[in-house]
Amino acid sequence: MWDADVYAKFRKERMQPSIDLLNRVSIGECNRIIDIGCGSGMSTIQLKKRFRESEIIGVDLSESMLQQAKCSVEDVKWIRRDCSKKLND
Repeated sequence: MWDADVYAKFRKERMQPSIDLLNRVSIGECNRIIDIGCGSGMSTIQLKKRFRESEIIGVDLSESMLQQAKCSVEDVKWIRRDCSKKLND
């Protein structure tokens, strides 16, 4: 399992790739955005800043990461789920 505190020690290094990728996205507002593997919410913060009017959903398997994410970003739906499995598993 992921340790949210250890993960946070490398916050800058972890967040920069999501910022770089998001800067390459040229679309405007979206109705819904799902951040699969959202971890502690670092990438979700950037999505919320960029797409203020969109419904944002963060999905991750780690409960400790989701707990930290819930403290970091408001107005996001958080779901604990293993996205590597089929929906009917």
